[in-house]
Amino acid sequence: MEYRPPRAGSGGGARRPVPSDRRPRPAGQQRPRLADLRTERIAPERAPRRPAPPPPPQRPGLVAGRVALGLLSALVLAATGYYWQVADDFSDGLTTTDVIAGPTERPRTAPSTSS
Repeated sequence: MEYRPPRAGSGGGARRPVPSDRRPRPAGQQRPRLADLRTERIAPERAPRRPAPPPPPQRPGLVAGRVALGLLSALVLAATGYYWQVADDFSDGLTTTDVIAGPTERPRTAPSTSS
């Protein structure tokens, strides 16, 4: 192990010696690449995948029914909005009184005349 003085601008700390397992390899011996190590492992046998089932056949009656149901729901939504507006216009002209809440003031009672 040899001591190397720190270089200017390298943080100022002393360099540690290189461990023996990290030292450069002799010429002709290179470290195996990770991809090579992965291919050397024996992969477990897998059963072949089954092909995806074919999509169900489209029936023309089903598509037409869905279109008709969509149009019907749009018609119901439009009719609801229209009649909501009609009912709102009708109730705007009504005068209402809250009869359930009760009076807010107590009525004055006539003085009792007892003799």
